[in-house]
Amino acid sequence: MKKTFGENRLVAWVVFAACVLFSLSFSGGRALANLRGETEQIFYQGVYGDGLCIDRDLEEIARCTQQMAELVQEYAGAGNGLAEAALQASQQLSQAQSIADKYSAYTACRDAASALYSSLSGLALSPADESEAYQLHKEILSRVNTISRDFYNDRAAQFNETLSAFPADLVGGLSGVKPLELFGED
Repeated sequence: MKKTFGENRLVAWVVFAACVLFSLSFSGGRALANLRGETEQIFYQGVYGDGLCIDRDLEEIARCTQQMAELVQEYAGAGNGLAEAALQASQQLSQAQSIADKYSAYTACRDAASALYSSLSGLALSPADESEAYQLHKEILSRVNTISRDFYNDRAAQFNETLSAFPADLVGGLSGVKPLELFGED
């Protein structure tokens, strides 16, 4: 005598477990993916979506570093090693894609801009160019300060903590939701 689907408990439990896992990974995975996306957008758009964010600060640091390097090249020539290093660092920061790559390029650009600004005392800049270099350096320092107080890392760490707790770790694993990269060495 052949058992029907309702009479075969093992098959019923397997089907039930598969339905639960599918449901968890589909709906829970979508919720985790949405939360991850919202958290990652803080890096690119800011907490309130107003553009006050790390990504915008990085763009300004790259722009100011490039302008300062071009200013130095006007006085010291195109062969100035510090200016060339700052231009290269600025370009790398502008082209970086991942958050980890952006952090690495940011530190290189920040350090290159600082070294370049320190070298300005050896050049006979006009008062207007000296003022411009000062303003560019001040803008870079302001952006560095703003980045150090940004909410992204706190929110990303909270998301990663949520993702590592049960049952989100199971759902995230089933649905492919990955932890967020932090901006820096935290």
